[in-house]
Amino acid sequence: MHGTETLNCFKPTTAKPRNNWPTFQFHPRSVQFHLSHTAFEIITVNAPEFPDSVSDGDLRWKKKVGDAVTSDEVIGEIETDKVALPIPAPSAGVIKELLQPDGAVVQTKVPVCTIETK
Repeated sequence: MHGTETLNCFKPTTAKPRNNWPTFQFHPRSVQFHLSHTAFEIITVNAPEFPDSVSDGDLRWKKKVGDAVTSDEVIGEIETDKVALPIPAPSAGVIKELLQPDGAVVQTKVPVCTIETK
């Protein structure tokens, strides 16, 4: 079924109309709904790549669980002995879970948090 046929769930019946109003019967099989995508998605955020001479760093969070973030907003940073590397949010959403605690020593590309997008 396509077009208006998909949403046409009321069909005329042969019953006598009251007060000159047409009588309709509900046909639930005529109603079809299709969702083309999910309403939200959970994205895992990984620590950024470190420079060649750096093996790990200390994680410092700038956001907490439940905070709304925008795309490319810095949600935390990793401090190494040579540089501080920002952790940008890959897309807008809400911080769902922190997979590493504040102050944890992390290595490159380790999952650090999850973000629920809308």
